[in-house]
Amino acid sequence: MTSSSRIPFVCWVGRHGRTEDLAEVFGWEPIYISATPSGPFKRPRRYIRSTLASRSILRGATGDVAVMLPPPFLAFAHGLPDGRRAIFDVHSGLITDRRWRPFLAFTLAAFRTDDILLAHNEVDAEILRSRVSSNIVILQDPALTAAAMRDKRRTVQPQKTRTERAVPLVLFPSSGDSDEPLELFAAVGAGLAARKHAEVVVTGRRAKSTITTELICTPGFLPQEDYDQLMESADIVVALSTRPNIIQRAAFEAVLVGARPVVAESIPLRRILGEFAEYVDPASESSVLGGIDRAIGRGRPTEVELKSIRGKIACQEKEQISAVRELL
Repeated sequence: MTSSSRIPFVCWVGRHGRTEDLAEVFGWEPIYISATPSGPFKRPRRYIRSTLASRSILRGATGDVAVMLPPPFLAFAHGLPDGRRAIFDVHSGLITDRRWRPFLAFTLAAFRTDDILLAHNEVDAEILRSRVSSNIVILQDPALTAAAMRDKRRTVQPQKTRTERAVPLVLFPSSGDSDEPLELFAAVGAGLAARKHAEVVVTGRRAKSTITTELICTPGFLPQEDYDQLMESADIVVALSTRPNIIQRAAFEAVLVGARPVVAESIPLRRILGEFAEYVDPASESSVLGGIDRAIGRGRPTEVELKSIRGKIACQEKEQISAVRELL
């Protein structure tokens, strides 16, 4: 496939790991839309500008297009003629986030029979199947497949070094979204750090402005190289969301670097990770603390554990990617 025939993949996040992985696996061209108006009513103005910019890209494409949702507006604004399909990467927030609930019925009505909806998990897929006639395929984050493809393409493999620490490093890679219980985690993390049970780091812009205790390191939004290095150093990776049964990307990143995941209780994550992870109630301070304590007690995963979980997830990804490719 030449660059001119690559499917454009519109994403409203400045950089997005899942979007990059989908583009890697399917050969799509990610296009990041980031209108940043200032002054009054800047949020609706940003949505309008981004929608218009996205619509121009999608209407200018010569074939199929791919779109990350939410925001939901692009589902009923893509304006594609019959015979051209839209491939929607339907994030769980479209279904579960209260911000987008007023738009949900309109969004579902905009999906056409020929469109392809990528559902992140089986719970979301069932909801979509009951309400739309589009092609629906479950596709969890293809993180391991994409990483293997990048590694195969590199002529020089990156050096992976770990910093020796007196206590384990607990890393919470925060997306900054409203479903992350940062205040609750800050109380847990501060307690762990105060008792010298762990070194605690929370990345992301919202964490830097929300968490005030000096016991937790909040470096803000990191350049990719710095983030990768920090992730490689983590012993425990925390991925918490108060939305029910969602896939949490940081859990896949933990598997990639060989760290122990502590995640919110989730039917899909139980299927994917099994006993490899620790599961917690993201609304309970004692549950989150207990999960991290258990993870510290278990220590970093052994090579046997990593080989088993990576093989399991790679098989899941292969099956799901094949199902998507059959429709493309």
